[in-house]
Amino acid sequence: MLGAQVAAAEKQMRDRVDALVNDKVGPVRARVTEVQNQGQAQVAQQRARLDEVQNQLEQRLRELTRIRLP
Repeated sequence: MLGAQVAAAEKQMRDRVDALVNDKVGPVRARVTEVQNQGQAQVAQQRARLDEVQNQLEQRLRELTRIRLP
């Protein structure tokens, strides 16, 4: 009987602590996810820009090195 009461009290305390922690951690996790998503979007945008510039440079190089016969 006493063991069951101790277990119930421990569970109640754990639940209270979890609730307090979740109140604080929840918004932080949401912000972390938001920042990660922004970072991933910026990386994707910069990769696309890099690919575009690389293609332009390769095209220009082909134009400059093309053999022209008189």
